[in-house]
Amino acid sequence: MGRMKLLRVEQVGDRPSWRRWTDGVPAVALWVQATLRRRWAATVVLAILAGVAAGTIGASLQSAHRAKDAVSRHQARSRTYDLVLQACPREVGPAESFEQALRECVSPSVMARFDTEVVQGRGDVIATTVVATYVGAVFDPTARNGWGRGGVMYAVVGDDPIGFIRDQVLVSGRFADPAATDEVVVGERAARVMGLHPGDVIKLASWRQDNVDAATSAGVLPDTKPFECKVVGVVRYDTDVQSSQEGDLTDATFPDAIYVEKGWVTAHGAEFATYGAAVAVRVRDGVDLQAFSLSVQAESHGWFMAPPEVEGNVDLASLRRSVDSERQATLLFAIVGLAAGMAFVGLTLARQLRRELVDAPVLSAVGFTRSDVVLGAVIRSVAVGLAAAIVAGAMIVLLSPFSPVGIAGRLEYEHPIRFDWVILSVVCMGTLLFFALIAAVSILRVGVDRRRSSRRVVIAPRLPPVPRIAAQFARGWSPRMAGVVGAVAIGVTVAAGVVVASFDRVIDHPARYGAWWDVAVGQYSDPAEVQAAVGRLADNAAVADVGGMLEESTTAIIDGVGVPYIAVEPELGDVRTVCSAGRAPSALGEIALGAQTARVLHKGIGDDVVVTSTNNDYSVTVKVVGIVVLNNPINDASNAGVGVLIVPQLVGKLADGTVTPQSLVVRFASGVDRKVAIASIVRDFGGSTRLAGPPGDLRNLQRLRSVPWLLASLIVVLALASLVHALVTMLQRHRQDLAVLAALGMTTHQRRRVGVGSGLLVIGLSVVIGVPAGLVVGRLVWRVVARRVFIPSGPVMPWLPAVLAPVAAATATALVALIANRLVTRRVLTAELRSQ
Repeated sequence: MGRMKLLRVEQVGDRPSWRRWTDGVPAVALWVQATLRRRWAATVVLAILAGVAAGTIGASLQSAHRAKDAVSRHQARSRTYDLVLQACPREVGPAESFEQALRECVSPSVMARFDTEVVQGRGDVIATTVVATYVGAVFDPTARNGWGRGGVMYAVVGDDPIGFIRDQVLVSGRFADPAATDEVVVGERAARVMGLHPGDVIKLASWRQDNVDAATSAGVLPDTKPFECKVVGVVRYDTDVQSSQEGDLTDATFPDAIYVEKGWVTAHGAEFATYGAAVAVRVRDGVDLQAFSLSVQAESHGWFMAPPEVEGNVDLASLRRSVDSERQATLLFAIVGLAAGMAFVGLTLARQLRRELVDAPVLSAVGFTRSDVVLGAVIRSVAVGLAAAIVAGAMIVLLSPFSPVGIAGRLEYEHPIRFDWVILSVVCMGTLLFFALIAAVSILRVGVDRRRSSRRVVIAPRLPPVPRIAAQFARGWSPRMAGVVGAVAIGVTVAAGVVVASFDRVIDHPARYGAWWDVAVGQYSDPAEVQAAVGRLADNAAVADVGGMLEESTTAIIDGVGVPYIAVEPELGDVRTVCSAGRAPSALGEIALGAQTARVLHKGIGDDVVVTSTNNDYSVTVKVVGIVVLNNPINDASNAGVGVLIVPQLVGKLADGTVTPQSLVVRFASGVDRKVAIASIVRDFGGSTRLAGPPGDLRNLQRLRSVPWLLASLIVVLALASLVHALVTMLQRHRQDLAVLAALGMTTHQRRRVGVGSGLLVIGLSVVIGVPAGLVVGRLVWRVVARRVFIPSGPVMPWLPAVLAPVAAATATALVALIANRLVTRRVLTAELRSQ
C-alpha cells in the first residue's frame, strides 16, 4: 500500500475520479515524485548546472558590491598620515640651494628637532613620525649594467606611532623588528620583478651625496661598502596596486621601494645619500589641512616652512576610475551570465517539461484537472530550482574570499568567508521564481503548439523543395531565440574588436596619449648634470629634439584649486606638446588645461584664470589657450586629464628661483632605426633610460583589455548552446516529417541540406543584424572609454572581426546542423513510420 493509502478511487459514472487528500496534493506529489525518479539523472545535472550559473552570477554581483567602497575602505584602514611638513631652522632661514637644504634643513636630525619644537603638542595633531628618503643600491648580478639596481628607501627615523609601514597590507612574511639593524621590507612590485621572498638576503650600498645624479643617470657603481640585509616581509602600498610603467630599458632601477625602521637607520643611515627627511603628521578627522599647515607656519617660532605636501604617489581619482571600470565589467559579466543562464537553463528545463507533459492526456483521463497539471509541473520545476538555489548559495559563500577581483581585491586587507545576505536572498529567490515561471510558460506553450500544429503553413511554391522545407523547419520560437542570441554574439564580438583595436592604436602611438617623445632619461637635481646630459644627447645623431621636464604637484593653485603642473624647457630642437584643442602656451601669460581640470574649473579656451604660488606671494592672471593631453614621465601616477601645462618662466616665478629639470625627454629623428637609436641612448644613460609610457588611467585599463573578448566568448558559448538546442529540438520535432520525406524518395544528402539550410537561415538574420550593430556599439563604447581617460583618439573600424565573425558563425552552424541531423536521423525509418 505505502504511499497509495493516501488515495482512494471512486467510480463516478463511466469515468474514474481521484478523491484527493488535502485538495489533491498527494496525487500530484506522487506524479511529481515518479517523474523525478524516472528522470533523476537529467534533473541532477540540470540542478547543478543551474546552481553553478546562478552562483557565478551571484558571486559577480557580490564582487561588484564589495568593490564599490574598496578605495575608501582601504584609505581609511591604511591612512597613516595626512600631510608632511618640512622647514629650515630659525638660524638658517630659507635655503638657497638644494644641497644646503639637505644639509641644514631637511636632514633627519633637523626634522626630529622641528617635530619636537613645533609640531608635537598641537591640539589637532594625533601623532607624528619623522621619515626619510634614502638613495640605495641593491646588488643584482643579473642586471645588464653588471652590478645591480638603484632606487629609493623609505625609512622611519624614530618611533612610528602613525604606522607608516606597519599599517599597510602585509603580503607575506612579517614586518621588520624596529630594533634590528639588518632587516628590511620590500614592496610587492619589487618582490615580483626581482624574485624576492621573505628569508632572502640582499646586499645594499649607496653613493656620495654629490654623486647621486650621475649615479641615477649613468648607473655608476656605488661608493659605499656593501653590506647584507635580510628581507623579512613583502608589503603592498597604494603604489603597488596602481599599474606602473614597464618601460625601463636598463633594469638598473629598483622597481619599488625598500622600507626600513629606526634600528637600521641608526646603524646605516649616515652612509646613505638622501633626498631629505620630513615630519609625517596625522591630524584629527575633519581638520582642514590647508588651514592647519598655515597655522603651523604662523606659529613656527622663526622656522621657515617649506610647502606642505600631501601624499601624491597615487592618483586616487584614477584608482577609483579603474575600480569603477572593473566593477562595470563585473556587472556586465553578471548580466551576460544571467542572460546565458536564463536562456540555456530555461530552454533545457522547458524541453524536459514538454517531454513530461506528453502524459497530460493520460493524466486528464484519470481525473487530473488542468490546475493539477500546472501545479505538478510547478512543483517539479521548483524542486529542481530549490536544489539549484542551494548549490548557488553555497557557491556564492565559498567564492566570497576571492571577491572583489582586480584592483579592488588587492586593496583588501583580509579575505574571509562572507555572508552577503542581500545577494544570497536575491539569487536564491530569483532562482526559485525563474524555475516556477518556466514551468508555467511551458504549459502554456504546449497548448499553443498544439493549436499551431493543426494549422497549415504555406511556403512560397516557387522555392525548390529543400529550401522550402528548410524554411518551414526554421519557424518556431526556439530557432528565433537562437537567432536573437546569435545576433547578440556576433554584435558583441565585432564591438569587442572595435574597442580593443582602438585601445591598441592608442598604446602603439604614444603621441595619442600625450607623449610626443620616444624615451626619457635621468633623475636630476643638479643643473650641471642636466647640461652634461644635454651635451651627450646633442652629439647623438639619432636625437632630434630634447626637452627638460619640470613638474610639481603642490606649488600652484589655480582659481583656488591645487593643481599639478608640467612645463617643458626646450633644450634641443622643437618641443611638440600634444593638445586636443587650441595650442600650447608660449608666453608667461598663457596656460593650457587638462580636460578634467578644465571641467572642474569650468574654464575653456579664451577664459582667464588666476595662478597663485604656495611657495611665495606670487600671483598672476593668465589666459587659457589650449586643452592639453598631459603625460608626466616623472610621476608614475599621473593621468592625461588632470593638471596644467605652463611655460618654464612661470615655474621659476612659482618656485621663487631657478628650477632644475628632473628628467630629459628625447624624440628620435625621422628615418632612424629605432632599435639602434634606443641602444645608443642606453649606452650613454645606463641607469635611467625608459620608454615613453601611457598615463595611469590607460595603464590600469590595460588590465581590462581582455574583458571585451571574455564577454564575447561567454556570449558565443551561449549562442552555440542555443543554436545546438534549437537545431536538435527542431529536427527532433520534425523527425517524423523527415521519415516520411525519406519514404517518398528524399535522399540522405537532401535531408542533411534541410538541416544545414535551416541553421543558415537562422544565423543569416543574426549576421545581417549583428555586424552593423556591433560596429555602432563598439564605436560608442570606445568614445565613452576615451572620454573617461581624457584621450582624444577616435575609434578604429577593424575589418577582421567584422569578416571572421560571420564566417565563423556560418561554419559553426553548418557543422552543428550536420551533427544534429546525423544524431536525429540515426533511427530506422521504418520504426519511425511505425510509430505514427
